[in-house]
Amino acid sequence: MRAVLGIAIVCLISAVYFLTAADSSPSATAGLAQLVQLNERNWEQFVPEGKEVDAIYGDFVLRNAHLTAVIAEPLATRNANMTTKDVGGALIDFTVNSAASDQLNVFLPGKRNYPYRSVEFTAGSADSAPVTKLTQLGLNGESVAVTVIAAGNDTRPEVRTTYRLGKQDRLLTV
Repeated sequence: MRAVLGIAIVCLISAVYFLTAADSSPSATAGLAQLVQLNERNWEQFVPEGKEVDAIYGDFVLRNAHLTAVIAEPLATRNANMTTKDVGGALIDFTVNSAASDQLNVFLPGKRNYPYRSVEFTAGSADSAPVTKLTQLGLNGESVAVTVIAAGNDTRPEVRTTYRLGKQDRLLTV
């Protein structure tokens, strides 16, 4: 009986260790949400795993201890793959960090009615002042956000879509 109990305790401790280790990432240890623009220097650190990952250099990654989301750079020429076209400003990759396996094709806010062509970034609260350029290190904070913007014209209003991730969020707010 003691041997069975000892084995059960070892299994429980091992399970807790592996579950905790699986959910650790650089952002988990730092305790902040992160926002970066992908490039050759940060690619390995920030691109999620999965057979449907469509991220490329120039896209934006929102990440915390639990989630990773990739927003396509808002360009007219941004395609996710050979069959999914015109995804600038869309959510193209989304996964939990503990079992990274992106299966998302694309989430297109506003369908394709609003061509997102510019972007702003914030770190901190929703009231924080936005910036239009990211430094090489990106932004870190209690909350980070990417806002993609479709300019208005005579027949269409300006549209802003914000993707926000807080340091402990287990969901992406759009």
